[in-house]
Amino acid sequence: MKICSFLFTKSFLLSQMGSPISFKKELESQEAREGGETTLSCETSSPDCKVTWRMGSTVLSQGEKYTIQQRAATHSLVIHKLVKEDSGEYTCDTGDKKSTARLTVKGNCFFIRLSSSLDTIEGDDITLHCEVSKPGVRVEWRKGGIVLQPSKKYEMKQEGCIQELCIHNLEPEDSVKEVFIITGLKTTDVFVGEWATFSCQLSGRAPGKVQWWLDGTLLENSPCIEIGTGQGFIYTLTFKNLATDDSGTVTFKVGNLTSSAKLLVKGILFMDRRLAEFKPRFLTLFYFSFFFFFCIVDI
Repeated sequence: MKICSFLFTKSFLLSQMGSPISFKKELESQEAREGGETTLSCETSSPDCKVTWRMGSTVLSQGEKYTIQQRAATHSLVIHKLVKEDSGEYTCDTGDKKSTARLTVKGNCFFIRLSSSLDTIEGDDITLHCEVSKPGVRVEWRKGGIVLQPSKKYEMKQEGCIQELCIHNLEPEDSVKEVFIITGLKTTDVFVGEWATFSCQLSGRAPGKVQWWLDGTLLENSPCIEIGTGQGFIYTLTFKNLATDDSGTVTFKVGNLTSSAKLLVKGILFMDRRLAEFKPRFLTLFYFSFFFFFCIVDI
């Protein structure tokens, strides 16, 4: 009889205490940007549990920096106005179980100045410079898509906001011929008889023959068309004494690079002096093919 009573009491106590709380969904490590906010969340096996949030060994509480929320069995921690010091391990503790994840806060950094392309000869050393907005920021130097590592060939330095890459004993293989468009064509409006110039600036020497197109027509130098090249890898196309039927889409092409813009040539309005001095009761204005026509009715 005593044994049965003991077993009943133990079973009753376990049912009263309930099963231990576990995590149905664990915290997940995250990366976030400085100045923003991020949310860490997890899901417990029961909605009727309270949790404690920690960063390292520090207990976190509701406030301007942290928002602690619970919706049913989902628990979340929102961290506001992120700084790099917010990086670390965060833990959600149910008392029975713990779930931990790492938050990495990346600083906002941008380039202020980057050294331009340089012409050198084989065997020389060359140093490339860039300036970033914050000191102590780690940067990657790449050739194409390959990350460069410090070696006898590549020497990397950092002083404050200035980053340097020194390339020793230059070889033809060290050159990178990847060229891109810095400034593309811009839509241009002119009147009949005027000139119009389109320009496209590349980051380096054009990787092939430059072509200029007007709609589907390949353009060449002529008395009415002038194709040129300026300093800083600027390529130009000039139309002279334009007519309305010169309107269309102008396209710059070289290699796999293209840039397009509209050319609109507008007609000029001519008005007889007598029409200008005449004051009709009704004046109807018609517009057709960039020219204006007047129909005047005097009642």
